[in-house]
Amino acid sequence: MTNYLKTTVLLAALTALLVFMGIGLGGPTGMWLALAVALIVNAYAYWQGPRLILAAHGAAEIDRATAPDLIDLVCDLAHSAGIAAPRIFVS
Repeated sequence: MTNYLKTTVLLAALTALLVFMGIGLGGPTGMWLALAVALIVNAYAYWQGPRLILAAHGAAEIDRATAPDLIDLVCDLAHSAGIAAPRIFVS
């Protein structure tokens, strides 16, 4: 299972849980309110999650001037794997 599929399933399950809690607590109005809140929270978590995790761990992005050997190593590995070179952070 790919990471995107796992993320989608997890967010859908959490949305369903919140919607069912909304139904139980507020009926149809609670369901719609819970769905709106779930969609906002899921969108925020999807787009801002990586930035929040990096900030929580005090990670800083490194560049070629800071660690040229590490950058070259990661670029070579990515090229060998046929993928784009990722950004590199140190915490």
